[in-house]
Amino acid sequence: MRILIIEDSETWRFLLLSGLVGHDVEVAEDAAQAMQKIRHRNRFDLVISDYDLPGPADNEFILLLQKFGYLTVVLTGLDPKRVGDCGDAKVFYKSDVNELFRFVQGMSSAVQTTGE
Repeated sequence: MRILIIEDSETWRFLLLSGLVGHDVEVAEDAAQAMQKIRHRNRFDLVISDYDLPGPADNEFILLLQKFGYLTVVLTGLDPKRVGDCGDAKVFYKSDVNELFRFVQGMSSAVQTTGE
């Protein structure tokens, strides 16, 4: 699967890359860098974005990704009460990053099964 990770923390970028070995993964450190990659790349199967990024309001960027048709996953360390409307995005908490990895593995298996 082609995955775009948007994460401003170097530690979390490393952790996510380590957990997504075997996938075609690109990394952006902020929303502006992510938009450049989206413009210059054909398509990503999945976008995994930190919720608390520098730049535009957190949920506005998540909603924009969905408006462009990207399947979006949000990763946050914030209290659930502080996470705004993320539309159809699935939200995972950093305290349980393994749940995110299981989700991606399930998606990858489904894509391979359907032959996409």
